[in-house]
Amino acid sequence: MKKVLLVMLSLLLAAVLIAGCARSYIPDKEPGGEPTQGNNDGFQPPANYDEEDKQDDPSDGDIGNKIIKTGHMEIETVDFDETTSAVVRKTNQVGGFVESSNVEGRSRRDTPYPSLREARFRLRIPSEKLEQFMTDMGDLGNVVRNELSGEDISGKYYDTEARLQSLKTQESRLLAILEKAEQLSDILELERELSDVRYEIENLTGTLKKWDNLVKYSTLEIDITEVEEIEEVQKRPVTLWEKMSTGFTASLKAAIKLLEFMLVLFVSALPFLVLFGAIAAIVLLILRLIRKKA
Repeated sequence: MKKVLLVMLSLLLAAVLIAGCARSYIPDKEPGGEPTQGNNDGFQPPANYDEEDKQDDPSDGDIGNKIIKTGHMEIETVDFDETTSAVVRKTNQVGGFVESSNVEGRSRRDTPYPSLREARFRLRIPSEKLEQFMTDMGDLGNVVRNELSGEDISGKYYDTEARLQSLKTQESRLLAILEKAEQLSDILELERELSDVRYEIENLTGTLKKWDNLVKYSTLEIDITEVEEIEEVQKRPVTLWEKMSTGFTASLKAAIKLLEFMLVLFVSALPFLVLFGAIAAIVLLILRLIRKKA
C-alpha cells in the first residue's frame, strides 16, 4: 500500500513539474511584457487582449498618421464685398463648408464717412487641400498673418480604437453568458455589466468619429479687414529738371482744381444769378416806363 501511495505521489509531482515547464513557454499577455510588433507610438494592447482580438487590431498592416491641422489667416482688402464672396465661393469649390461667419461694421447712418468693415470666417477644408487653399486665399488681399499647425493624435487614436474593439469583444461574451444564465440575480448583474460596456462603447465610438472628422476636414479661421487704398508718396525732386517737372505738375493740378472750384461755384450760384438777373430786368423795365412818362 505504501508503495502504491509513493508511486502516485511521484506521478503527481512529475505532472506538476511538466505543467510548470509548459507554462514558462506561454507568452505574457499582461501589460509590461514584450511590445507587440507593428505597434505605433508605443501602443500596448489592453490587458484582456487575446487571439480573437488580433483580427481587429489596428496595429496590423499599414497605419496612417492621424493629424489634425489648424490654420489662421488675417487679410486686408480694399474690395471687401468681392473678397468675402470669393472666400465662400472657393470654399465650396474645394469641397469644404463654412462652419460660421460674422461681419461687423459701423452703420452709414451713424457717420458720414465710409464704414470700414471686418469679417470672420471659420471654415472646414479637406485636409489634403488646405495648404493650396491658403495659398489661393493670399491672392485676395494683403496677408498680414498666416499660421498653420498640426496635432498628431495617432497614439491616442489607436489606443482608443483598440480599447473599443476589446469592449465589443467583451460585449459579445456577456451576451453569450446572458443567454445561458438562469438565475434572476445573475441576469440582473450581467445586464448591468452589459449596460456599462455599451455606454463606454458609445462614448469611444463618438470620440473616434469626432477625431475622424477633424482629421478629414481641417479648421481654417480667416479674419478679413477692409482698408482704404494708400496713395503712393511722391519722391522729393533732386535735379533741376525734376524740380521744374514737379513744379509744373503741381501748378497744373492747382489750375485744374481752381477751374473745378470756379465751375462748381458758378453752378452753385446759378440759381441766385437767375434770380438777380430777373430782378434787374424788372427794375430796368420800370425805369424805362418812368422815363417815357416823364
